[in-house]
Amino acid sequence: MRKELVVLNNRMDGLKSHVQTQLLVSRSGNHEEFQSQLAEMRAQVAKLAEKAVQIPNPVMLESLMKIFDEQPTTQYLDDIWGELPKSKSDKRKHKAEESKEELHADLSKEERKQEKKARKASRKAEREKAVREQQQRDIVLAGASGSEVPTPVSDDQPTHVMSSESAPGGKGANADPETDA
Repeated sequence: MRKELVVLNNRMDGLKSHVQTQLLVSRSGNHEEFQSQLAEMRAQVAKLAEKAVQIPNPVMLESLMKIFDEQPTTQYLDDIWGELPKSKSDKRKHKAEESKEELHADLSKEERKQEKKARKASRKAEREKAVREQQQRDIVLAGASGSEVPTPVSDDQPTHVMSSESAPGGKGANADPETDA
């Protein structure tokens, strides 16, 4: 607190010299008013300096005090974390050792490969089924419009079918096949 008061006094002295310089430059006659204000400020600072300021003792919890009372201990990071791998290959080896332990609990590699193949085959079958269904929908839609539509390619089916074959004479569904009308 005393240091703060000293700093405040120094600033007031600096302010005084600055204001005096400014007043001289402006040739103002208001110099006496400034002097009275400055004297009043100095009196207030002096009163503050005379008062005894009590700074409260810092409050520390007992648990914190115990920490400061204990002897420091030294513990190496290696003891805490274990031995860390030195290079990337060591890291891979380190991870491999951990995963080997887990492999016994998990499926073997062969079983995992077989499951992966089965999933792939199932996805492929689903895609093929979706393609066939889409082709069937396309055939139905094209049949309604009377245009030529490619059909699914298989050994026993032709590649293209004219949808007009289903409607005799190309006259529509209501045409009479015997009269061609």
